[in-house]
Amino acid sequence: MLPEIGKRKEQDAQAEKLQTLVEKEKQTLASNLRIENLLRHDTDYVGLMARDRLDLADPKETIYRLDNVRGGR
Repeated sequence: MLPEIGKRKEQDAQAEKLQTLVEKEKQTLASNLRIENLLRHDTDYVGLMARDRLDLADPKETIYRLDNVRGGR
């Protein structure tokens, strides 16, 4: 009976890890779907992203760049 309890604990730990991974992937999917929707339907967003990636600006824009400071990334 004791080996079965150990197996059960290992399976529960594995299930918890997988559930955490599933939740993370769901969040990533939701974020990607939002970005896809913006790219398909919002021309202002597309222009903003294009200018950002190409490091360009509209004549009337003032650009402020901030360093992205996050722990561990």
